[in-house]
Amino acid sequence: MIIAVVTFVFAGCETEPVDSTNGSNQTDKQIEVSIRHFYENNGSIEDSALAGVEVILYETEDLRSFDLERQKIGQTDSTGKVLFHFLSLEYYFVRAWHPVFDFLDDEVSTPDNAAKSFLEIDYVE
Repeated sequence: MIIAVVTFVFAGCETEPVDSTNGSNQTDKQIEVSIRHFYENNGSIEDSALAGVEVILYETEDLRSFDLERQKIGQTDSTGKVLFHFLSLEYYFVRAWHPVFDFLDDEVSTPDNAAKSFLEIDYVE
């Protein structure tokens, strides 16, 4: 009976991936950012995914305010999403920038018990 329990515990453990950027063992903590554009069309509100938005992650609010020490940079795809991998901090300050709609700021946590965090940023006209 004891052998079966010990075998089950060890069989359930998985090896954590290695982050090649710093060589440490950690899970692949991720943030998925989704950008949407809301606008009025003939009296009704429409929305669409917004591609080509530059999304930047910062360690602190001050660094974001002065656009210093960018942690990660990505760009939304045709579905309006960008995915950041192998994040080491538990909290990020986010800036989304689009050449027509300007920038919007937000923030998101990446708790240890969650493999992926989600953030939706909406441009509203």
